[in-house]
Amino acid sequence: MNAPIDPKRLLTEQEVAEARGLTVGYLRDDRRGQRQIPFVQAGRAIRYRLLDVDAAIERMVCGRVKK
Repeated sequence: MNAPIDPKRLLTEQEVAEARGLTVGYLRDDRRGQRQIPFVQAGRAIRYRLLDVDAAIERMVCGRVKK
């Protein structure tokens, strides 16, 4: 069993893809296009915070009934 991931820790695209059921290709396409998922770039290194990824996924949910 994997230990919980700190939502503020910086993760690689591979770690994010595995943790959230996304593909690395989707993350790369998003960076080149719409940029819906925030990321951190330090030189050539790309990192994500699960906190940001989860918030972006929530914004993408369609068909919710508003209360």
